Amino acid sequence: MKPRWNHSINYYPQILREVPTPCAVALDVGCGDGSFARRLAERSGRVDAVDRSEAMIRLAREENVGTANLRFLHSDFLDLVLPEGSYDFVASLSTIHHMEFRAAIERMRTLLRPGGVLAILGVARDRSPRDVATSVIAVAANRALRLVRGWYEPGFPISPPTMSYREVRADARALLPAVTVRRLLLFRYLLLWRNAD
Repeated sequence: MKPRWNHSINYYPQILREVPTPCAVALDVGCGDGSFARRLAERSGRVDAVDRSEAMIRLAREENVGTANLRFLHSDFLDLVLPEGSYDFVASLSTIHHMEFRAAIERMRTLLRPGGVLAILGVARDRSPRDVATSVIAVAANRALRLVRGWYEPGFPISPPTMSYREVRADARALLPAVTVRRLLLFRYLLLWRNAD
């Protein structure tokens, strides 16, 4: 059986390289089936993973039985009470476009300890000629990769993004000093920020 693959899973290794060492406590916002949270738990003392979909939390708990340092929470992230300044690493993969962007970014920022890292793998709309050109290349790459690796769809709710890549960069830079936002090939961007406070 082939390992599971989709556009988000493709970037797990790249995101996991951003986890600080040591990492006592990490947070996965919009954890879906829990596959990234499980990988994150291998690098962290404890992982809290939250998702507002009851079906996804149920699946995540079923697929991750026995991972003692991994806790799944069924809640809307923006409503969930979490201790501020308590996480060394906060990640959100292909989820932030389901939330109000600025509110989600501000909340994630408050949860990070000094020196903590925020990593967001996001999706955005193509609005510039450069965006469209990148996506044209991505379509060909996607077809080739699917032939080799197959495709995994866990069944979580999907909504189209409303923000463009330019809007994502502008809002992120307004909220997070020295943030980096980089367009990736497979219909994603990677936002990285370290809390310097």
